[in-house]
Amino acid sequence: MLYSGFYHELLEQSGGAWFDFEGLIRDIYVSVLTPGSWAIDAGAHHGDHTFQMAQAVAPNGRVLAIEAVPSLVEGLRKTSRKFYPHLAKIIELHCCGVSDSERREVFYFAPDVPGLSGLRKRDVLTGHPLKEIKVPVKTLDRICAHAAGRFRFLKIDIEGGEYHALLGATGTIGRDKPVIVFEHNATSPSDFNYSMEQMLATWSALHYNIYDFFGNPYDRAEAWDGSMVWNFLAIPRSYPAAEHIFEVVRSTLARAGIVYRPR
Repeated sequence: MLYSGFYHELLEQSGGAWFDFEGLIRDIYVSVLTPGSWAIDAGAHHGDHTFQMAQAVAPNGRVLAIEAVPSLVEGLRKTSRKFYPHLAKIIELHCCGVSDSERREVFYFAPDVPGLSGLRKRDVLTGHPLKEIKVPVKTLDRICAHAAGRFRFLKIDIEGGEYHALLGATGTIGRDKPVIVFEHNATSPSDFNYSMEQMLATWSALHYNIYDFFGNPYDRAEAWDGSMVWNFLAIPRSYPAAEHIFEVVRSTLARAGIVYRPR
């Protein structure tokens, strides 16, 4: 566990519990997005990030919100109409899963823990009632083909399917070089049948570096063994302001009394 000492020091400062990673994700994309930018929220769920991204790119940007579960998409529409009518033209909803090819596939929806639902029946879903929903699956390149602007930020949180979503987005990523936040769980490679070496080779071919939110590099397969975090940053090697992103995270945590240096 390469950074275990570092993470334990953070946990000690925070009283033994992890802080709000979703809030850090928000701080990151707010620092990256500008009015007129395009962004993607893959795994939009209830829209916690979708609507905040839309605020950041308003008035003439665009957010592509992607969610596989029809009932959650309908909930996003209702929330938009009720609370964010001024953002209606900015948010584009797509009811589908995302992966590396176009097809229809079973999506395992757990109503009592919807945030754990996904394209695989993972062990974490054991004991939860499941609804098997047949959903369309598309590639991000296909979804983004009509984009009239540059994608500056992608959030991919699709419960283990992130690597295959990456494979289906190489055209968009190679063209626009967005900052990307993605989730990675220790069981994702076995759940979705890939290796860490394959994932890292794909990021390298796209000329990206991978870090945790604190600036620690995750450029070797062994760095992922036993990792205590699950949210990661993919930053283009040509990106001019990588340090600014890490400074945003440091500043947020410093206000909560957490001070650190990356290892």
